[in-house]
Amino acid sequence: MVKSRRNIFLIAVFVLSYFTVHSSQFTPPKADNISHFTFHISEDTAKAGLYDTGKMWTFEFPPYQYLKEKYGFEAAEEWFNDVRLSALRIPGCTASFVSDDGLVMTNNHCAGGVKRQVQKEGEDIEKTGFYAATLEEERKIPNYVAEQLVFLKDITADVTAEIAKGKDLKEKISIREKTMKDMKAKYEKETGLKCDVITYYNGSLFFVQGFKVFRDVRLVFTPEEQIGYFGGDPDNFTFPRYNLDCTFYRVYDENGKPVESKNFFKWSENGASEGELVFTVGNPGSTNRLRTVAQLEYLRDVQYRNMSFLMNSLYNKLAELKVTNPSRADEYEDLRLAFSNGWKSITTTYKALNDPYLMARKKDFERKAVEFVNSNPDLKNTYGDVWRSIATTRAEMAEIDKKIAPFFVNNTYSSRYWVIANELVRYATQMQLPEEKRDTTLKTKRYKDFIA
Repeated sequence: MVKSRRNIFLIAVFVLSYFTVHSSQFTPPKADNISHFTFHISEDTAKAGLYDTGKMWTFEFPPYQYLKEKYGFEAAEEWFNDVRLSALRIPGCTASFVSDDGLVMTNNHCAGGVKRQVQKEGEDIEKTGFYAATLEEERKIPNYVAEQLVFLKDITADVTAEIAKGKDLKEKISIREKTMKDMKAKYEKETGLKCDVITYYNGSLFFVQGFKVFRDVRLVFTPEEQIGYFGGDPDNFTFPRYNLDCTFYRVYDENGKPVESKNFFKWSENGASEGELVFTVGNPGSTNRLRTVAQLEYLRDVQYRNMSFLMNSLYNKLAELKVTNPSRADEYEDLRLAFSNGWKSITTTYKALNDPYLMARKKDFERKAVEFVNSNPDLKNTYGDVWRSIATTRAEMAEIDKKIAPFFVNNTYSSRYWVIANELVRYATQMQLPEEKRDTTLKTKRYKDFIA
């Protein structure tokens, strides 16, 4: 039976690190084609907004009041718990329960390696797709898990009490790391769950997250690559989509039976309508929302500028090689796909950093923060010099970067010969150390093959 969900259509399955919804097609900028505005934007008229630092929230701190005031949406704690328990974490991606018998949905590209793991001799699932018409035909994925966040606990008081016992910064850091490790072991023993101790706001808060781990995950459906990746890379990071970008798994319990998933996202018959409140649930990477103006200017003028140039050059060159070397077109497209999400993120962020209006709003935000700190003698004594210190170090880093940038080595963007030379120097340096102090990566098969 098809059911809607409280008039809220939750997008909780199309997420890798996070799924960005745009009202128009995404067109990443070229590094040499960033718009530079010549008009003056007054910091007196460009004001910081309430949520200029973003609208990504954790389940520990749902924005109840904001949702009520902004959208008239009054969500109880039970609603957020239902959403949290419906979402899943899988290797490299986010997924969600979409039925009461363990059916799970995720992106097509999240199953890239899975297809190769479960296909039998003579099959080419990427070309033909796969569909299990019965439970018996579903294929178990080797060494694969799905994790459900079922436990949350604030342990800030416990951790900070231990940290306070440290005599200096070095000892405090050591105590913090040991305490987090001990807390992880403690709660894993108490709950029987896989636990992670995480920090929020640069170590201001500490939480334990406990995950129920499902170790029997089976492939139910995945489309042919031609329709799953239809539109190619340009259609990625856009909405609406015009391909079948999905894969279905089923999660089984320890007795080999489909999991009874009480919390799941129900199919919406009509989808989202214009102006409707939409939520995205996922497992994004870390954020740096409170970077200072000086830090953002450094990223704009140095780091992201350089990275945008390199990534654009490589992306465009691979497109050119697809045309000039058609026999290797698939290989070049795979290389483009491998780094395209990062390319879009970097180049679009670079474009935003060059937007004077956005930067003016950030400056207004920072001005108010500095004024607040300086209005309190205790805060001023502790934090009043932070912004100046950061600005000084960014200026120093910008000068240093000019000297070291040519020696930047990266497997993706650097010459293969440069990577080999760098590894040989590293190998020679490591071999001068006692064996117990050498980097453990030297013992891996991949590294031994590389040296050979």
